[in-house]
Amino acid sequence: MRKETFTVIVVPHDPQKTRNYKVRYRLFYVLVTFVFIGLAAMAIFVATYGRLLLKARESVVLAGQVEELTRENEQIGEVMRNLSELHAMDLKVGRCSALI
Repeated sequence: MRKETFTVIVVPHDPQKTRNYKVRYRLFYVLVTFVFIGLAAMAIFVATYGRLLLKARESVVLAGQVEELTRENEQIGEVMRNLSELHAMDLKVGRCSALI
């Protein structure tokens, strides 16, 4: 004959009355299943959230690099404009010295 319940006994440290609880095996298995599912869901959430945090940090780093490269690109553009002006001046000076 199979038993359908088991007893949980709670014995307090102080002089209170000992308590007995009868728990059905089916309820116990359901609770264990819910706890397992909850722990699995929590583990999946933590893993997913961890990856999300890593991506967010990477995004911040990449945004900083984009700003830095944009500044460098602007500086290079200015140097190119200055070089173009110097080249134009060099051509003018070359023509003027050829006339002299």
